[in-house]
Amino acid sequence: MSYFDKEIIEDFKKTSENLTILPESEHDFIVNAINEKFPFAGNRIAWNSLKDSTYFGTTASQGALESLAKKIIRVSGDCILLVGDSTENAYSTNNVALALQIFSTIPQHTYIVSESISWIACISFEGDLDFASLY
Repeated sequence: MSYFDKEIIEDFKKTSENLTILPESEHDFIVNAINEKFPFAGNRIAWNSLKDSTYFGTTASQGALESLAKKIIRVSGDCILLVGDSTENAYSTNNVALALQIFSTIPQHTYIVSESISWIACISFEGDLDFASLY
């Protein structure tokens, strides 16, 4: 378990919200599905080539985080899956707003998807907040 995984788990423990650590096989499935379904330009998703791609702003703006959380809840309900490139675990939680707040402090690309992986959101290493739908 990486330092960042421990930090994420501790941050969730400070709240009454549930965070599930997914099995390694689920982590691998999510990473492979993201790599297969979404186009990349270098180490970033090529957002401009995706349908309905939306840039929400940066993590420095609480309003941008809230807007992204509202969009995710509209398209998926509450349950989301999260995986990052500096963490070893994949996670599931029902509190979208809290997850975005906590993961926005981790220096990595954090990918947020639904179980069907029909859309993707990202908190980039640089702090950008993006969302796109596959369909």
